[in-house]
Amino acid sequence: MKKKSTPGIGFAFLQKMIQEELAPVEVEELGVRPDFFTEDEKLVFEYYESHWDMYGAAPSVATVEVATDHRFGIIRALETFEFYVDRLRERFVRRQAHSLREHLDSLSGTKDVDEIRAAIDQTSLTLGEIQPSKGIDDITTGFQEVFERYQRRARSGRISGVRFGMPFLDTETDGAQPGDLISVVGRTRIGKTYFLLSWALAAYLGDPIKEISGKSVFFLSMEMERLAAFNRLLGLYSRMDPDEIRKGRIPSFAVDRINQAYDTIRADDGTYFKIMSGGMVASTLQVARSISMYRPDVVYIDGAYLLQADQSLRSTWERVFSTVNFLKMLAEREGIPIICSYQFNKRGAGRLENIAFSDTIGMTSSIVIGLDDYQDDSDDRTPRRKAELLKGREGEEGAISVLYDIKRGLIQQDRVIWPDIPDDGDADTIEGEARAGRPIKKHARRTRSTTRRHPERN
Repeated sequence: MKKKSTPGIGFAFLQKMIQEELAPVEVEELGVRPDFFTEDEKLVFEYYESHWDMYGAAPSVATVEVATDHRFGIIRALETFEFYVDRLRERFVRRQAHSLREHLDSLSGTKDVDEIRAAIDQTSLTLGEIQPSKGIDDITTGFQEVFERYQRRARSGRISGVRFGMPFLDTETDGAQPGDLISVVGRTRIGKTYFLLSWALAAYLGDPIKEISGKSVFFLSMEMERLAAFNRLLGLYSRMDPDEIRKGRIPSFAVDRINQAYDTIRADDGTYFKIMSGGMVASTLQVARSISMYRPDVVYIDGAYLLQADQSLRSTWERVFSTVNFLKMLAEREGIPIICSYQFNKRGAGRLENIAFSDTIGMTSSIVIGLDDYQDDSDDRTPRRKAELLKGREGEEGAISVLYDIKRGLIQQDRVIWPDIPDDGDADTIEGEARAGRPIKKHARRTRSTTRRHPERN
């Protein structure tokens, strides 16, 4: 029979925290959350935080006892902080399980299955947030991991993340990495959905020339019905006008191209490309549930500013703030990149502060890519867009011209606008083949795995 946790474990941790004069930020780095504590313990913890904020130092045990009317008594905090944090986490898990059981008992007579599922999902997400932190390491361990990653990257000569299918973005960002929240931002009708579909297709196909394997993709469209999204995807893959496909006006000579696209898109390596229509009502819980169910390598959310969060959040900025931070947590927890589209406000494109709804989008995202209209001085009048790195993980910046001709099913890097560096072109890439109107057979993984590995976070 398992022993119950010590009733005074919270106060034992708090006493050690006071004696060791631990700063509140250090408590947070240990992975301790306020809801780990009981109500009585929380009073002590909150007083300790407020005292530290006011005086820049820890209060004594005696001061805390007087201020909170709590006596620590004969508690002796002799163990390490890690010991107490583990016990607090275990107690929190048991309390969550007890609360869930009571909640489910109260719902036993309801016919609303979604309410039952939501209760289970919410508890699951809460427990997922309190996993032991993997973000604290010694400098020697950190340097070793960085150097090992460098060696792997140097040997392979390939990007380590999920490809965008645009050479400049792939090279500068090294692809979308596990734990990334990437935001693509543009005004209405600039082509955000098409860009996301193009990047998702590039990730799914991989690149046989560069030996980059295809990825499993989950695509959530908040504004578009799923068949409409598949229609656009078929247009991009077959290099045909999606509108002509939808209206059944494909020339007879081009029907073979559609059939070829269908024959070559099917995966034989266990990867998939799934599209879900959010109908403008999808929630963060549904996103988390879908990731847990399908285990994709990368997630794309078109119109992420429409995602629903806690129903108690009334204003748009509160809802967007909540969903952005939730998606970042989800990307880090699941070890996958999540790529979302957002809007610029009326002040226009090109600046992080012009992102609509919430500043947290620019602050929380690992990478921000801004989209805008663009036309160069060449005689070629093919429609273009500018894709600009407004924020990079390590300060990367630059902009590219992108051929944007939807009637030809073409979204293709054209040239680098800035910085002024040689553009290696696309002669030996899958994009070069696709520009010629030839659908490319997706590049299979080297090995098939039934579970996705979660790379360690750096």
